[in-house]
Amino acid sequence: MHPQQPPEYHPVPQFPPAPQVPPTQFPPAVPAPAAKRKPKLPLILGLIGAFFLVMCGAGVACTAMVANEVDKQTSTDANVNPGDNTGASPTKGQQASNKTFDLAAGTTVTVSDSNGSWTLRLSNPVWKSKACNSLGIKPDNGFYLIVDVEFVVKTGTASINPFDFEFHDGDGVGSDYDGFSGCDKPSLDSGNDIRAGGKRTGKVSFDATGKTGTIEYTPGFGGAEASWKVPAA
Repeated sequence: MHPQQPPEYHPVPQFPPAPQVPPTQFPPAVPAPAAKRKPKLPLILGLIGAFFLVMCGAGVACTAMVANEVDKQTSTDANVNPGDNTGASPTKGQQASNKTFDLAAGTTVTVSDSNGSWTLRLSNPVWKSKACNSLGIKPDNGFYLIVDVEFVVKTGTASINPFDFEFHDGDGVGSDYDGFSGCDKPSLDSGNDIRAGGKRTGKVSFDATGKTGTIEYTPGFGGAEASWKVPAA
């Protein structure tokens, strides 16, 4: 008998261990946004309406106050100046317009503006049919009209110029100052910003038609402030 041999040993194959897979990572949960509160629209509209009501009420009150003050001022002015309820202050030359126009020669008037006041007087109108110098320049319109002017500053400052005067005859023909006659000696000197107490006197001449008319005082570029009647030549 043959001795029994032990069975052959076949080792069991060994497999490598399965890799360790980390557990799946999920992002942290984001909390759901809180629900927005709806604005209380009726309350907002109510506040806006109340604001406008207050503002309108204040505007009405202010308007009423202003109207009341205007009425009071108008009443005061009407009491101070009966028959004139405009409340406006008279401008230069208007405070006595019925006393400063169409004056007789030799009459003195007072004129004022924002700078001062002064008196003005025109006198001794004289007509000449020919020049008073050796040039012998004849007047284009027929005559030379010569007048004496006296200008005195009372308050503040004032200015004077021979070109401040114009002659207008009854037909509306105007004549500016004319210095070629030689009859305006001594002539009226011009002056600017003459102080209170200052005085200017002299003659002014015009090349005129010889008809009756008026000499107007028109200082600067403004309107007439006064006028004196002149008889015909």
